Amino acid sequence: MSIDLRPYQSNLVDNTRLSLAGGNRRVVAYLPTGGGKTRTAAAIICRALAKGRKVVFVANRKQLVLQTSGVLHGLGIAHGILQADNTRNLDARVLVASIDTVHLRGLPDDISLIIIDECHSVAGSAKLKQIMFSRNLVPVIGLTATPFAAGMGKHYDKLGGALFEDLVIGATVPDLIADGHLVDCDIYAPSDPDLKGVRSSKGIDGETDFCQSDLAKAVDKPSLIGDIRDHWFRLAKDKQTVVFATDIPHSKHIVETFQAAGVAAEHIDYRMDDDERAAILERFANGATTVLSNCALLSEGWRLPDRRGDDSGAPDALPDSLHPDGGQSAQASARQGACIAARPQRQHRASWAPV
Repeated sequence: MSIDLRPYQSNLVDNTRLSLAGGNRRVVAYLPTGGGKTRTAAAIICRALAKGRKVVFVANRKQLVLQTSGVLHGLGIAHGILQADNTRNLDARVLVASIDTVHLRGLPDDISLIIIDECHSVAGSAKLKQIMFSRNLVPVIGLTATPFAAGMGKHYDKLGGALFEDLVIGATVPDLIADGHLVDCDIYAPSDPDLKGVRSSKGIDGETDFCQSDLAKAVDKPSLIGDIRDHWFRLAKDKQTVVFATDIPHSKHIVETFQAAGVAAEHIDYRMDDDERAAILERFANGATTVLSNCALLSEGWRLPDRRGDDSGAPDALPDSLHPDGGQSAQASARQGACIAARPQRQHRASWAPV
């Protein structure tokens, strides 16, 4: 079976194979958000099937399991699911699995290739590392748009080497912009919140960022939320927009402020059941909702409809290169040719001015 790929995707498949053939057992395959990692992974899966191998694709979220299954189904690749109550067809030569379910139930003994989605999370995940430790002779391909997490190259005796031994680059953001697959963004730096007293802490991935509870207190204020709304009207009025808030209460307050101004706005979070989240995303997809606010839920793997605005109301201490959010916007806006992104960061000092 052959899958049509863009040239850079084909190169990524070939170069990843060469890296494994050259002796590396754990390889990161990098593409920016919007570069087509799942389709590229499907091509890798097809090559493995042609050699008689059994493959597992491991995702860290239920939605990503379902989304990957949908892509494979659309490409005609028969597969099973290993994910809680959705588990089925475990005898299939391709499995799409949830890391939580794998941790509880384990993997079939005859797996001969492991593909890990969002592999930048491996360094901070005991569950994902345990898979690699227990199957340390099985080749691993990690997919990510952000291969910068601390610990990805750390040596482990249980692996006999680094967590990941090689990084294969399929394309860069400038490459995809130049080829018309992504659009460049107009980026604005909003009002600088007062972050005095906001502590920094290390997350499970080893990266230093603002303490979430301190940050929520600093930014969840009517004046700052109103600033988001007012400048949205000036810069992105009537453009479909996704807001990335600091926490769930902050997201809800942002939505209430937009609703009070007559904007069709909704909040979405992980606590909602599947049907409720699906209904909210469907309303956003069909244009009934203009502003969709969330906290972290939509930052990985979400395939979103065309939109023009991306507003992060959550300041951070990380460089923009670590954020997939802007790539989501650029991907969705590629056919429209315009994207507006706003992100408060402590290195920015201008008041809603282009940067």
